[in-house]
Amino acid sequence: MTAVSHCHRKGVIHRDIKPDNVLFDSWNSVKLADFGSAEVVAGGEAATGIVGTPYYVAPEVLSGWEYGEKVDVWSAGVVLYIMLAGFPPFYGETAVEIFDAVLRANLRFPPRVFQSVSPKAKDLLRRMLCKDVYRRFSAEQVLRKFLKNRDALFIPISYFNRFLHFPNTKSTNFLWKLSASHVMR
Repeated sequence: MTAVSHCHRKGVIHRDIKPDNVLFDSWNSVKLADFGSAEVVAGGEAATGIVGTPYYVAPEVLSGWEYGEKVDVWSAGVVLYIMLAGFPPFYGETAVEIFDAVLRANLRFPPRVFQSVSPKAKDLLRRMLCKDVYRRFSAEQVLRKFLKNRDALFIPISYFNRFLHFPNTKSTNFLWKLSASHVMR
């Protein structure tokens, strides 16, 4: 989220945040990559155009409305949800079904999967995956909430086993490396 917040301060909306676009350097520092879909906006301007990857795209993008930097917070929220659950919060068999689910934005926390996840972590997800853009957290708000509640948002290492079943091999590799880099610090 630090990289996302930095981009937003510089007027850049990434528009395609997903595990495949998060890389690690030789010191295991996390780097945001692939700015091919990015849009540079000046002070309060909005972006347009349907851009992104089905599971990670924000509802306002699919609706064809103008949108701002909070589309990146939505995408990062989807990544966090997948890290905790092993599956996306909004899913379907086809791209159209996935888009319909994203537009409905019916966020659920199945008890058998989320029973060990703290209420504060679920609250953060609700604020990142809020369909109402005005109520959705900004990247800076996510960072402040995370730093304030760092211990309560801790993710047990056992949750990373769920990635083995997520269909995207690159995502699985990313998430295992991410978990290892944070456990080793």
